[in-house]
Amino acid sequence: MSSTSKVLMIAKPTADQFTHGYTKFLECDKLITNDINEVLAYDIDRYDVVWLEWANDFTSEITHFKWKCKIVVRVHDHEIYRGRVDNVNWSNVDYIWFINRDAQIDFNERIKCECNQFFLPNAVDLDSFKVSEFKNKHIAHVSIFMKERKRIDRAIEIYRELIKHDSDWKMTIRAEPTGAEDMKMIRTTNDLKGLFWDLRSIDETKYGNDKSDLNKFYRDKAIILSTSNHEGFHYSIAEGAMCGCMPVVYDWEWGRAKDFWSPFVCKNTGDMVYEILNWTSGHELNYRGYVQENFSGNNLAPKLLAYVNG
Repeated sequence: MSSTSKVLMIAKPTADQFTHGYTKFLECDKLITNDINEVLAYDIDRYDVVWLEWANDFTSEITHFKWKCKIVVRVHDHEIYRGRVDNVNWSNVDYIWFINRDAQIDFNERIKCECNQFFLPNAVDLDSFKVSEFKNKHIAHVSIFMKERKRIDRAIEIYRELIKHDSDWKMTIRAEPTGAEDMKMIRTTNDLKGLFWDLRSIDETKYGNDKSDLNKFYRDKAIILSTSNHEGFHYSIAEGAMCGCMPVVYDWEWGRAKDFWSPFVCKNTGDMVYEILNWTSGHELNYRGYVQENFSGNNLAPKLLAYVNG
């Protein structure tokens, strides 16, 4: 298959946002639907390659049929541990695309199939983000939900240690509290001057879509912080870096942070504090340039085509 192959990407409406980084450079058609009848009426066999975004119940319906085109399924970690991959007919799939290596390992421990497999990270859309010239000693920690795996408590620990050395630093944690334990965590920071909570109420029907204010949010931030135990890629790090923030990333226990953010990964919280204390203004374009080099669709889309070329 060459770069001129006809490609169709199929995704449910809430998944389309995760595909822009690639589809802008693939010159592919897109079918945004969760109606199997619409797929059947679309005649997808007129394409060379059909990319199914997410291994969900909708993908299970599509793979019930044997198609003439090559079928590529992009698998994400939560589909594995929620068991959604169990229902896909993998004998009718040609290629499985993993966004990180640990997801691939977990999948193969659960599912036995003979599909071709490859690893390619998420591609990000740089056009929506811009570097600000205004940066001060301000850290951002961004998480749509205050899930335990995000380890927001670790971010608070880092901030407590940081201001012992330099009290000029501030931190804003943007997240949606989802219960009493989250509110209890927030109350434990009442004594911390310079720590702010930007609490959100997420509309799940628009999950992840509204990023219109992120350029403004990151305008004065110097650091984008990742303190998670588990990440598939961590878009927040990419978005912050695209806005000129220096990533400071905890070495996730699952997800292999070094596969994506190697120059910015720290083995412990002490090292994270050290990196923040040594931040200097003026390197903003370097951080954006790192994302451009490693995660732009312009660079990754040809690799995707090469993989499915066999």
